[in-house]
Amino acid sequence: MRAVRSFGVLFATLVVSVSCRAILGPSCTDESGDVLRREGVARVSETSAYTVVSPKSSNLLIRLTWADTQATLGVSATIIDCGGHTGCQMGTTTPSPGPGGPSPIPLPWPPGVREMLVDGWRGKTYRIDVAGDPARDTTFALAVTYRITCES
Repeated sequence: MRAVRSFGVLFATLVVSVSCRAILGPSCTDESGDVLRREGVARVSETSAYTVVSPKSSNLLIRLTWADTQATLGVSATIIDCGGHTGCQMGTTTPSPGPGGPSPIPLPWPPGVREMLVDGWRGKTYRIDVAGDPARDTTFALAVTYRITCES
């Protein structure tokens, strides 16, 4: 009888731990994926616009790169639809003056790169503007990825 009872307790514990994995163990996994990848030409003093919709509640990493390091391009992201994000306020985000790092003096972005992270609540829609250099046409690559990073 004691062996049957012990087996019953062991079996019940196993069933609960498997069926309630989210309660007893991690329920989040890091995840990332492409939302948009575009290449184009930024014309002198013109702006190109791209629309992205966040597929998941995550952060969106917006990265603009270009090969002509004599040119300076700009990038901004404007919320045009909040999706299901209660309390969302329409606004425009631009990259910080530099990527940061351990230096006490903020370092500027390296030539040919701008990057920023924005809130990508599921369904939130952004218009991403790429602004051309005032003096020269420049080819560019725009990549937007979603990122879910679990807390440790």
